[in-house]
Amino acid sequence: MKKIYINARFLTQTITGVQRYAIELVKSLDALMDKGEVNINHYSFVLLAPRNIKNELHLKWIPLKYVGCLKGHLWEQLELPLYAHNGLLVNLCNVGPLLVRNQVLTIHDVFSIEYPHWVGRNFHHWYSFLLPRLAQRVRKILTVSEYSKRRIVEVLGVPSQKVQVVYNGIDNDFKPVDAKALQAVRQKYDLPDKFILTLGSLEPRKNLDGLVKAWLMMPVEYRKPLVIAGGLGARQVFGKYEIEFIKEKGLKLLGYVSDEDLPALYATAEVFVYVPFVEGFGLPPVEALACGARVVTSNTSAMLETCQGLAVLVNPTDIESISRGIVEALQTRLSLNEKLSQSEKIKKRFNWMHTAQQVQEVLERYI
Repeated sequence: MKKIYINARFLTQTITGVQRYAIELVKSLDALMDKGEVNINHYSFVLLAPRNIKNELHLKWIPLKYVGCLKGHLWEQLELPLYAHNGLLVNLCNVGPLLVRNQVLTIHDVFSIEYPHWVGRNFHHWYSFLLPRLAQRVRKILTVSEYSKRRIVEVLGVPSQKVQVVYNGIDNDFKPVDAKALQAVRQKYDLPDKFILTLGSLEPRKNLDGLVKAWLMMPVEYRKPLVIAGGLGARQVFGKYEIEFIKEKGLKLLGYVSDEDLPALYATAEVFVYVPFVEGFGLPPVEALACGARVVTSNTSAMLETCQGLAVLVNPTDIESISRGIVEALQTRLSLNEKLSQSEKIKKRFNWMHTAQQVQEVLERYI
């Protein structure tokens, strides 16, 4: 029987967008097998992982196999090839081993090469060395948006036909929620009656500083409290500001928010704002749209594909543009039917099972 090996190094890492993509995709491939949509008599999947995993997947059909003794890049580059030589290797998180030719690679973006000031010198040098060589060697590259495909082709110098776009999905839990769930999340986090929501991140490209400046310059009658979800401390976020002054203006830091609470948090906000300078896909605004939220996001990179026609699009480099966009969103409330319609449009387009089906079709061509 033919083997498809999945590089499971992502199970050793903190869960961010890239790791979440890998986890959801593997879970959906397992679900396809359970529904009989994968011919398990012709080939099988195996997760190959180092021994230091900290996240577990509870799968029915795809086994997890611990291999090697090393960790991190050393495990990936030196030991993983030894155990994947007799099958097709699938790498879901931007990188894979240079020693393996028979592999399919998902590259989410090439920011580590394009924007060295955002990622650090060592990270930039390693990816600038690895990614162009790896992109030439692998049999197929998957990516998550047309924007990322264009950047991969230009930056890594690979032919366009070698790169296929397969959009991310969103979890089924992201949908308009009932009044009971909304009230529960309001009480749990002591939320104000009306507020503007964003997800906090210290990554410079996420542009949290620009959002705060835009919020501060909003007309007083529209400047609802700004609620920042995410495990960030006040001094991390607002080192440039007088913290007490900002809090007096109506800022609230929620700290860590569980995945279970996110749908209700999106749905109860007056507006969700997410204005990064650039994104390979941009999952948060898509999730918020699926929950029926009014969304303000950037008019750049992948958000033009994922959110156009449903969100208010603004220039993330223009503070006034962000401020005006938030005011516009606050002035246009959605009815329940409009929220349900918006959610349905998003979930039809971005579905993990559909993503898994497309990836499976690609893998079957290269087994």
